[in-house]
Amino acid sequence: GLVHPGPAEKECRIPMSKFAVFLLFLVIGTLTAVPAYAYIDPGAGSMFLQLLIAGLAGSLWTLKVYWQRITNFLRFGQKEVKHNEERSVDKE
Repeated sequence: GLVHPGPAEKECRIPMSKFAVFLLFLVIGTLTAVPAYAYIDPGAGSMFLQLLIAGLAGSLWTLKVYWQRITNFLRFGQKEVKHNEERSVDKE
């Protein structure tokens, strides 16, 4: 008949985390890789450079737009500073 594993046999199983599975596949994929016999043409290089420049510009723009919110968050409850307050001028 079928033999059921006892409690000692159940404890021997080691659960693999998702990260361990990823590392296992990464190592197997690296060790079994074959040459692709491919090249990167100049168009792909310039497109990659354009991607980096656009990403940097987008990140800087986002930082500029949300700078006031970021600084207010980092102050943790201190009085907010408003830069766009109108100044009253006495016309007498």
